[in-house]
Amino acid sequence: MRSELYEKTVTEREFIFTLIASNENIGAELVRWSKDGDKFTIYLKKYPETLFDEPEEVWNDYKNDAIALINKLHLLQIYHGDISEQNYVVDPLKREIKLIDYGRSCWMTDIDEKGLGMYGLATSKADAVNMEFKEVDWLFRKKPAPRKREEVM
Repeated sequence: MRSELYEKTVTEREFIFTLIASNENIGAELVRWSKDGDKFTIYLKKYPETLFDEPEEVWNDYKNDAIALINKLHLLQIYHGDISEQNYVVDPLKREIKLIDYGRSCWMTDIDEKGLGMYGLATSKADAVNMEFKEVDWLFRKKPAPRKREEVM
């Protein structure tokens, strides 16, 4: 059976981070891609749900894996920059979680004192990195507000 694909047009920067995350089993599988000028069209394995779509009572089943994904990114010197329940996709049958949407990602070396404002309330590079773990912790403590369902990748 062929998997459905999620198609997205991205910058070269987002493409690079998506490719790395896919190769390292952090992000959704990058099945294929194409380039048109300075834009890339990526085709990712489409997951049936985001963490947002999962019942709140099973969220903690994914917490350790969600933290491990961030840790793997940081070991690769990549800062995600946009931790949210909609950027974690899940396959509830396989109990698998992946991190998506690398549009705000950057190399750790690119976080400087000028750019810290882009990454929330961080006052140092170490703060910015630690904030991603705090965001995951906060994410798994909060009760999601009811929203309209968006297209899931």
